[in-house]
Amino acid sequence: MLHDWGGGLGLNYAMRHQDNIRGLAFMETFVRTFPSWDDWPQDLAEGFKQFRTEGVSWELIVEKNVFMEEILPYGIHRDLSEAEMNTYLEPFRDVAHRKPLWVWPQELPIEGKPAGTAEIISNYVAELKKSALPKLLFHVQPGAIVPPETVEMCRRDFPNLEDVFLGESGHYVAEDFPHEVGEKIAQWSDGIG
Repeated sequence: MLHDWGGGLGLNYAMRHQDNIRGLAFMETFVRTFPSWDDWPQDLAEGFKQFRTEGVSWELIVEKNVFMEEILPYGIHRDLSEAEMNTYLEPFRDVAHRKPLWVWPQELPIEGKPAGTAEIISNYVAELKKSALPKLLFHVQPGAIVPPETVEMCRRDFPNLEDVFLGESGHYVAEDFPHEVGEKIAQWSDGIG
């Protein structure tokens, strides 16, 4: 099951090692690059521009922990309990452990930058368009990085794709639909041998 940057890593690996893979289940991950900021979710664009602005991003993400304390809950449509939120926050309570949170937005493939990330994603997407591997795409409304037009692109361009609409959610789909995702993956996985 692939999501977000784990999805990018997993799709890149899968397209380079297809003999090791039975199928790909994914949601809210990088199945395209973003040619301009207009292609990035507009409700997040200004904040993510700040996350990529030198002199501002470090303060917001590392010093103030905005990513975990504001962006994470914004991307989940149900309310996290205090215990759930504390579980997410625990690895990042110490400022010294927040650098990965700062790096991730710097690597988003927007406007062709950074070039290496954009190239890797473009390459594995080109392979996904040729791959006969079974694919299962979970999607939601409004979502974030996989809006309806991206779902349509996946339907059109990715062979052997099944897609499942789950309902209303943001970026963290598994938090809003854990049972539905798990049950569908089990059923789908049994069917692909």
